[in-house]
Amino acid sequence: MTIHNRLPEPEILKMEYPLSPELIALKKERDAEIKKVFTGESDKFLVIIGPCSADNEDSVCEYVSRLAKINDEVKDRLILIPRIYTNKPRTTGAGYKGMLHQPDPMQEPDLYKGIVMIRKMHIRAMSESGLTAADEMLYPENRSYLDDILSYEAIGARSVENQQHRLTASGMDIPVGMKNPTSGDMSVMLNAIRAAQNPTSFIYRGYNVSTSGNPLAHCILRGYVNSKGNLIQPNAIPGDLRFVDMNGDGQITSDDRTNIGNGTPDWTFGLNLGAEYKGFDFNLFLQGVAGVDVFDATYRQDMVSGNYPSWMLDRWNGEGTSNRVPRLALGDSKNWVCSDLYVQDGSYLRLKNISLGYTLPRSLTQKAKISRLRMYVMAENLFTWTKYWGYDPEIGSGSTSLGVDYGVYPQARTWTVGFNLSF
Repeated sequence: MTIHNRLPEPEILKMEYPLSPELIALKKERDAEIKKVFTGESDKFLVIIGPCSADNEDSVCEYVSRLAKINDEVKDRLILIPRIYTNKPRTTGAGYKGMLHQPDPMQEPDLYKGIVMIRKMHIRAMSESGLTAADEMLYPENRSYLDDILSYEAIGARSVENQQHRLTASGMDIPVGMKNPTSGDMSVMLNAIRAAQNPTSFIYRGYNVSTSGNPLAHCILRGYVNSKGNLIQPNAIPGDLRFVDMNGDGQITSDDRTNIGNGTPDWTFGLNLGAEYKGFDFNLFLQGVAGVDVFDATYRQDMVSGNYPSWMLDRWNGEGTSNRVPRLALGDSKNWVCSDLYVQDGSYLRLKNISLGYTLPRSLTQKAKISRLRMYVMAENLFTWTKYWGYDPEIGSGSTSLGVDYGVYPQARTWTVGFNLSF
């Protein structure tokens, strides 16, 4: 092994090529927007788009700037993340390995110059396009040169089994996509995601570090085959669900069933407020639950005589359409078997009751021989704050069906205006 030179420390390189306050704010804003897609707070789609290798700075920046114009047109539905992949893995080690290794593809490798060039290129792309980018994590230790720039990182099929990649991903605060390996084996990828999502301790760049886990780690499917190269769902067609091979036996059977969700709330709470002032009275009652899952049985479309909810219009019906609601087919049973497709967060906070009343002074009512006259307006179930998209998160099923929404008619929102009269 020949040592050529010592590479710069990430902190030194960041000082030499810093981000402007505007770019720091841009990354913070983009990271928050992208995170909301993974947490379910946003219904936008992420589109990670671009060539598999970036080898020319001018071409990359021109492409990303053009992409920014498209992003402006579709930003109400999509979030575009340009792929600026500066590392290129090679199965046998031979061949062009990306700008990091060879800033000039026609010259000899120069990693010192490559590290400087990829940082400068990423900063220029951000400045000219207003978009933060994705890159591939080929060397975990090198991501420290770009961790203040990137909004997404991918771990490739050849790296996903590497322990250092998995552990490094667990300490990141941006989404990390894990590919299934070149064999297509799903269990390897799932184990990598589990490792990245869990807290851990390990050695990184000569330091003893610990992480809290990365809940944004997820899968990038390259082809759904088992370790022998056979299709796991041989009869699936475009628009069908992909089921997880939980036991790793290379096929989808009843043995892959597992417990999903919890229909019993972790917390049940309420708040009752009341106030009176100079004849006026005000009452408010808030009620809710937290830490509960709901199985939305109304989601099932295997009963062809049922009425479909409006979201069925957004089902998969061709390339580029939904990746949430599968295709609709009469008599179809594969896509509508019970799965986590039906399980949603059933937490909610509901304004159960609010009322405002006024009692007339007795000096006025006694003249009409009325002991008390109160006028009031009241509303029930006025507002509900929830992420649940079924009829009603306040499930009223029996004890044997706790947390299952069978489409019971939702509680009505009612307004009442009246008076109380006493003689």
